[in-house]
Amino acid sequence: MSAIRWEETLSVGVEVIDVDHRRLVAMLDGLYEAVDADDSKEVLARTVESLLDYTREHFRDEEEVMRRHDYPEIREHMLEHQDLLRKLLTFKKKVDARELDLTLEVMDFLGGWLTTHMLGADKRLGAFLVNRAPAVERS
Repeated sequence: MSAIRWEETLSVGVEVIDVDHRRLVAMLDGLYEAVDADDSKEVLARTVESLLDYTREHFRDEEEVMRRHDYPEIREHMLEHQDLLRKLLTFKKKVDARELDLTLEVMDFLGGWLTTHMLGADKRLGAFLVNRAPAVERS
């Protein structure tokens, strides 16, 4: 069982964003499988660190695209990014301090947040970019 799998319904229609989203989904799925397999805390901590690093990189890149194209909902979108990063940092700190075991429930939360964000805020961004910025690579 997995928390999330890539489906074309998650595509926002902009290749550069969809490539990142596919990788985030794969990383989250890998973490979910590690949790389900009851991997060591060290493996889980490294996997959470990788997911956090890539999420930061993706958000930075996505926010640069929004700035470059004067996306009108940039503030709200960035607040969603900051919210997830805060939650990921909290999870990471608790995992590192052995105060929290990554559970399937935690993974379901992360998968749900990512799916909701991609189907909501990211779909709106994709539609804006496709309609307003034809030079952006499309999926």
